Amino acid sequence: MKDPIPLIREFGQVIQNLAQIHPAMTGMDGLMKFQKMSPHPLAVIIDEELPDLHGSSVASIIKDTKGGKDSIVYVINVTELLQNAKADYFMQKPLNTEMLFLQVKQDIEKRLLLNSQSEEIQKAIALQVGMLPPPIRTEKFEITSIFSPYNELSGDGIFYWYPERTKEKDRLYGFLFDCTGHDISSYGQCSSLWISLRRELQNFQRGILPSLAEVMDSINNMLMEFSYGNDEPNMPAAISFYFDFRENVMHYCSAGNPEILYLKKKSKSYDSIKMRSSPFGYLVDTEYKEETMKLDGIQEVIFSSDGFSELLLKNQFPEYPSDTAKHDDVSVISVRLREPIKAK
Repeated sequence: MKDPIPLIREFGQVIQNLAQIHPAMTGMDGLMKFQKMSPHPLAVIIDEELPDLHGSSVASIIKDTKGGKDSIVYVINVTELLQNAKADYFMQKPLNTEMLFLQVKQDIEKRLLLNSQSEEIQKAIALQVGMLPPPIRTEKFEITSIFSPYNELSGDGIFYWYPERTKEKDRLYGFLFDCTGHDISSYGQCSSLWISLRRELQNFQRGILPSLAEVMDSINNMLMEFSYGNDEPNMPAAISFYFDFRENVMHYCSAGNPEILYLKKKSKSYDSIKMRSSPFGYLVDTEYKEETMKLDGIQEVIFSSDGFSELLLKNQFPEYPSDTAKHDDVSVISVRLREPIKAK
């Protein structure tokens, strides 16, 4: 690159105060600067067309140093890939600077987040992953989930279970919720809500609570009691459900969760059940309602947080312009109903 200054200025406008830029005009100059810097740079962008060395050679030297293993190295304006070249990214010529800057910015933000994470956050991440349910596959259904935090910690929560030992009932139970935010503070609420929903839904399973509406009402009362007096109380959305395979009916109760997606057999697109209900913590006297849907002719049912349903809406309808690939936590529970095995 004959004149890198405009590129450096443009990059500086993108990252602003996120990081400092240290330019070098030659490969040797860049190597010396890299070795002198302590700590070593988070990211190194190297032009393949340097006046003294191939950019790929500079990148390989850096990646093989002790400090270079932790740096994110990009080689730009690559026309052919040299043997033994080492870098995290190789970007072809002509260069798409917008894509380059976006990638570098996201990588730096993630690296800074990881570097700042305390042992407490690392434990919270491990606990949250440990609370995820495994897939279940039976002759009647297959249930799986997607749990994709916006950052490392999610403001969502999911769980489901299938008590096979319960002979008098053939039911699949579960819930999904979406709290505000996705950081260590929202994780505290997530953990408490996850435990409460599982406990109350198990109380329903045992016959202690008479309906899903009572499950949601119990959770709402608990949250209202603990959030009393707060100027900005958290109002998580949630949905609880159970599939009754003896009656071939799905029961569900929403607290601010806007919709359930379902796919009919031989259909190529999802339909939705729109729901209007208040989230937890909105009103003390909220009345939640248990609804049902017959499963005849249904191939799949999807419960999701807003982070997924909004993306689906943006992709399906032009009046919802999409300006981001993902802007929130994404959580999905998919229940696929299987055809009964016919006796020979």
